[in-house]
Amino acid sequence: MIKILVVDDEQMICELVKEVFERKGHTVYAEVNPVKALSIVEKEGTQVVLLDVVMPEMDGLEVLGKIKAKNKDIKVIIITFLEDEETRQKAMDLGADAFLTKPFVTEDLEDLVMNKIQEVCNLEGGK
Repeated sequence: MIKILVVDDEQMICELVKEVFERKGHTVYAEVNPVKALSIVEKEGTQVVLLDVVMPEMDGLEVLGKIKAKNKDIKVIIITFLEDEETRQKAMDLGADAFLTKPFVTEDLEDLVMNKIQEVCNLEGGK
């Protein structure tokens, strides 16, 4: 199964995402601290990351840049309240694979993540 990491300073978002994807049989890590999240990516071999932008200590765009610098194949989905085009463009320039605005419909999140999981499976199957 796929290893998913959700990084959001809102514990409720972390718990919701964890529950949804664990029910689908995936291993899900949840972290409110972006610095600790980077450690999880490195240690656990996370394949899909759901990442908030506005967080204390380090913003999600900085985390995104660090993740993609280490492994460009990790699928990163930005999930944020920020709807401005500048944030969206910065995220895409840094290598974000998708962008979802809060509040989101759980089914939209599931569809988006399942699409990225399929991309990971296709990529790994091609190696």
